[in-house]
Amino acid sequence: MTPEEEVINFIQSRLRNHLLGFKTPRPRRVYISVEPGYHRDAISALLKRFPNTIISTITGVDLGDSIELNYHLWCGIAEVTVRTKVSKLKPEIRTITDIIP
Repeated sequence: MTPEEEVINFIQSRLRNHLLGFKTPRPRRVYISVEPGYHRDAISALLKRFPNTIISTITGVDLGDSIELNYHLWCGIAEVTVRTKVSKLKPEIRTITDIIP
């Protein structure tokens, strides 16, 4: 199993219906899209499976009527970006600082 497959299979087993999609644009690189609010579940799950997971940055992308938030992580075997969206009408999302200080 490749590192990308390991990450994807694990996240699929944990998030099930809250996983909106994923892609692997190159080796050791995984993009995971989750329903709003489930970014915390995805990051928590990655930390349980890969305890040395670190976050490098959080970025935002203006998509018009929403903002896509990208949590860029290194989980030891692959770079993983957890993506979720928030509405511009209510641009709020729960922090991850209690998960990754």
